[in-house]
Amino acid sequence: MKAKLNVPRESHKKKNKKKVAEFKADVQSRIVATIGDKPMDRLRVLVQNESRLGLLTMLKRRITAKGIKPIQTVNPRYESYYLYGAVDPRTGEHLFLEMPNLDSACFEVFIEQLSITSPDDYNVVILANARFHKTCDLVIPDNVGLLFLPPYAPELNPIERLWQDIKKDVAFQLYPTLSALKHTVADSLKKLSTSHVASITRFPYLIHAINALAL
Repeated sequence: MKAKLNVPRESHKKKNKKKVAEFKADVQSRIVATIGDKPMDRLRVLVQNESRLGLLTMLKRRITAKGIKPIQTVNPRYESYYLYGAVDPRTGEHLFLEMPNLDSACFEVFIEQLSITSPDDYNVVILANARFHKTCDLVIPDNVGLLFLPPYAPELNPIERLWQDIKKDVAFQLYPTLSALKHTVADSLKKLSTSHVASITRFPYLIHAINALAL
């Protein structure tokens, strides 16, 4: 049938499949627990993540004739920056910030900005269980609550698919400076419509849970 073998998605050996299944099954109750005594009518649920972008040429698969291996010119340089993002998977509304590092200080700045953009909402942010997301000196705004995903389960976070979509625009390209790369990425972000973002990030398990809260 001329079938082609697919490369399996990487999955960390420490991932607890039971906890992943439990999270998907009871994410609604976890959202409610995160809200606490905050007013339900002002609830907003978002997914958040960070992604590194740099001058090291990004390679992806290419279609070629049988037996032909594609060749890509690269320039091995290691300057990079991080893109912090948050998305409302129901509406496709989104926020992105360029940051120099992946650490608690930059994360705090991003969360503060998220709080400012939705001051009248209580923002439940679903995010990875990373250490810098939960340091003891981290200041979280009063209108933001953090809901952590199970460890080693990035496939539960819809924004991971959005990173893949954004990086298509910079794959195979050689950029002379980090500023040039940032300019290209910024242009790609400006072109993102809410409908397109929602189409990528509307994971059924999450949307069903949010809709059940009658938001």
